[in-house]
Amino acid sequence: MIGIRTMVLGAALAFSVTSVAAAQGEGRGQARGGGRGINPQAQMRVLLRDITVTPEVTTKIEAVLTKLAADRREIMMATRGDAAGGGGGGGGGGRRMMDDATMTRVAGLQTKAYAEIKALLTAEQAKAFDVNVDGMKKAQGARMRPPPRT
Repeated sequence: MIGIRTMVLGAALAFSVTSVAAAQGEGRGQARGGGRGINPQAQMRVLLRDITVTPEVTTKIEAVLTKLAADRREIMMATRGDAAGGGGGGGGGGRRMMDDATMTRVAGLQTKAYAEIKALLTAEQAKAFDVNVDGMKKAQGARMRPPPRT
């Protein structure tokens, strides 16, 4: 159970990392308005921080992250489909939280993608990659905590 929550936090972190990059002008217009998406280049910069790879490996990693972003987007659109339709009167005001099954699917996609990326790296690079992933998860956990009440 803790492992699944950790993966889910990692998935949520990946969403937030790309949202920050997009808000800073690197998201190619996706972050403004309704089309928030995953920016594979921004995610790659975070995941490969302090790791040097060849252009060929970079291209392969970008392909893995681009597919991950497309798969996530498909899941998220399916999850939001009935909320965007405007027919239900459920409480919550526009934005729906992912249910456990959706979070598990997204986390599974991310775990698979990260394993594919690690397979492209040397043992030393894979260790640094793991450190970067852990850092992303910790940062996401800090962002997900509610602010203290004053």
